[in-house]
Amino acid sequence: MRANLPEYESHRMISLEKDNPLPVLRSDIKIFSGPIEDDGSPVYIIHDPVSETYSKIGWEEAMVLKRLRNGLTLSKLIQELNETTTLRVRPEDVVRLCEDAKQQGLTKESLVKPPGQLMEMAQKKKKSPLTWLVQHYLYFRIPLFHPDPFLERMLPKARMLASPAAKTIYGLFALMGLYFLTQRFESYVSTFSNFFNLKGLIAFSAVIVVLKAAHELGHAFVAKHYGLRVPTMGIALMVFFPVAYSDVTDAWRMQSRYQRVQIALAGIKVELVIGALALACWGVTQPGIVNSICFILSSTSLVSSVLVNLNPAMRYDGYYILSDLWRIDNLSEQAGLFTKWYLKRILLGMNTPSPIKKISARRQWQMVVYSFFAWHYRFFLYLGIAVLVYYKFTKPIGITLFILEIATFIVHPIFIEMNTLRKEKHLIKLNKRLFMTSIVLLLLFGWTMFSFPRVTSAPAVYLPEHSQMVYTHEGGQVTDIYKKRGELVLPGDTLMRIESQTLNNDIDFLRISVKHLRHTINNLKGNPENLGLVPEIEKQLASSEEELAGLMEKKEQLVIKAKITGVLAELDDLLQPGCYVKRNQVLGRIVGYKKARIDAFVSEKEIRYILQGGEVVFCPKDHSGRISGKIERINPIREQYVEIQDIGTVAAKALPLVKDDLSDRMTFVESYYKVQITPILPQDNKVRLGTSGHVWLHTAKQSLALKLFQNVYALFIRESGF
Repeated sequence: MRANLPEYESHRMISLEKDNPLPVLRSDIKIFSGPIEDDGSPVYIIHDPVSETYSKIGWEEAMVLKRLRNGLTLSKLIQELNETTTLRVRPEDVVRLCEDAKQQGLTKESLVKPPGQLMEMAQKKKKSPLTWLVQHYLYFRIPLFHPDPFLERMLPKARMLASPAAKTIYGLFALMGLYFLTQRFESYVSTFSNFFNLKGLIAFSAVIVVLKAAHELGHAFVAKHYGLRVPTMGIALMVFFPVAYSDVTDAWRMQSRYQRVQIALAGIKVELVIGALALACWGVTQPGIVNSICFILSSTSLVSSVLVNLNPAMRYDGYYILSDLWRIDNLSEQAGLFTKWYLKRILLGMNTPSPIKKISARRQWQMVVYSFFAWHYRFFLYLGIAVLVYYKFTKPIGITLFILEIATFIVHPIFIEMNTLRKEKHLIKLNKRLFMTSIVLLLLFGWTMFSFPRVTSAPAVYLPEHSQMVYTHEGGQVTDIYKKRGELVLPGDTLMRIESQTLNNDIDFLRISVKHLRHTINNLKGNPENLGLVPEIEKQLASSEEELAGLMEKKEQLVIKAKITGVLAELDDLLQPGCYVKRNQVLGRIVGYKKARIDAFVSEKEIRYILQGGEVVFCPKDHSGRISGKIERINPIREQYVEIQDIGTVAAKALPLVKDDLSDRMTFVESYYKVQITPILPQDNKVRLGTSGHVWLHTAKQSLALKLFQNVYALFIRESGF
């Protein structure tokens, strides 16, 4: 027999002599029945009103502790147990349980301790402000008032809001709201963008405060309905954002897990009811203040209930609901203990007893999955908060939080487990599982630490060696189109003809002007008195003739011709005789079909490991085939931008580029270097020119550990400018 109480390393202070008096349980300690376990065994709860804590014990421990109120000796207690119960205990088990009760502060002797022992206990419980902040900055409580009198007065009205008639009304409003949502779903979703500003943030924050207050009142009223105390209500700070909270810890008293689930679900139900009413109101109101308030209420309540409250990874409502549904108290700790034991058994072959008895194999797997899910969720949640603080608020605090999360979720657990394994090394025996785990760890260590040739990928484009972008230098009207998409063209072939009425008018005007100036010069030369005016007129004539020649050249450019031999691979589908085009509008693209190339763009982190002459494999995005190739040249200067006409609009979208609005260029968002690759085309090549994808490149020998260090160091240097 052993109580479900923490272990303590202390010297035995209670004698095993039968006439030795046992400690006396404090009069304010309450022991009451708890929910029945899955196997039908009874459970008892110990409530300590001083520390406001609840502990679960078994029937054997409860039978012993209940009899410690009468000041019995060891022999008297064992005799009474033998006479009144079917329990048969050993003296050493009773003594051990009494020692644990004293250490827990459950006996009268616990209230009077030597000063040195009290100081030692206080020091153990004391936490530094930094440690407290690390453990509680995501969520901690500030109690404000005692709500019991208010809840007593308002309980009859609250019961009316939860009556069958009220639930029917809520259901009708929910159906109405869902109907409106399905009919105007796009309008509902698009409304979110209207609140991505400071006013929207303030509005959502105010609604969250109101919703959480209603949420906590739901918990409190249901707890009061079942006859429990709600000793405090106050403010809880979630990542320093204030929301209401209610203390319903007394739910531990309840024997019915169903009722405990109802208490945990009450807040979510309140939010869903508010969300249903608001959604129905949103559907029947016109855009305005009321409509906006209803939208915020409905969206916030749904998101808050599903993503926050029902999520069992954090100790919110979903956690306690799952704990009661699985009938496992302290689910997080129990799942963590079992998962550690399971991993030791699987990886090290440690044949130790399971820390959780009488649990099905299915539940064991569920606990392992839950433990891994909760750990990863909390780690990435805290890490995400640190990154958000870093980029949006203050970099020093963000970096500090980042380091604390790594230390809390990775370094500290590893240190604790290594220390535990050191203490349990006598339990580790040479076995097949330990041997296989050691081999795998050694292989992973070698693969990480030692340098090996590796393979990396980079975005790439399969392009023709030569290409011509078809575009117009002047706006105008298309009069003729001579070629179709996919046709073979030769240098000098006319593709289309464009007429610009503005350009034609300017040419006609200049022709008339030139003719007039020539006539004027001839007249002036016939009169000797006007010969001095001739040079100036000749300058005007030369300027007009030069301008006319320029306009004629532009007119000739409106007759668009092919400059290379190739295929008209691209042509604007909207082009047809009679339509108008703008200046510099791209109309099509001619690609050479005899030679092709592959341009890969390798990041600054990887370019040092790429070897010229190395073999590559190009994998197109459309999975039309694979092309092998050889690296011909590595550009030593990083690429700042690319011209769209050089790689094509579709390919540009597949690369890490952003559009430069001032020019026809795409600018790289990070440092990339161009790697030129000569393809080795198979006979049945089906990859289309202009297709984007990625290439797999063989790199020089490199160590993953060194590479990781270099990346982290580069990140630190880049972000240390705060």
